[in-house]
Amino acid sequence: MSKAILDASAVLTLLYDEVGAEKVADYLPKAAISTINLAEVVTKLIEAGMSEMQTVETMGKLGLEIIPFSKHIAYMTANLRPLTRQ
Repeated sequence: MSKAILDASAVLTLLYDEVGAEKVADYLPKAAISTINLAEVVTKLIEAGMSEMQTVETMGKLGLEIIPFSKHIAYMTANLRPLTRQ
């Protein structure tokens, strides 16, 4: 089981070695990402000039568990909002 679920901004912080990248790296390789956030990361990498194959390789190296974004997860996510609003 994953010990963290990363959003797109966290993964991009790691990939671009921005401030906080070391904190994100601490969760690897036992972290996960939803398919929605994966799509956002891949979009940003392609916009930055990476090929599709490079994005597949880059994301594969992170070893993230990929979680399909289902109806059930959508409701679970929505219910996190009151807890994370601040």
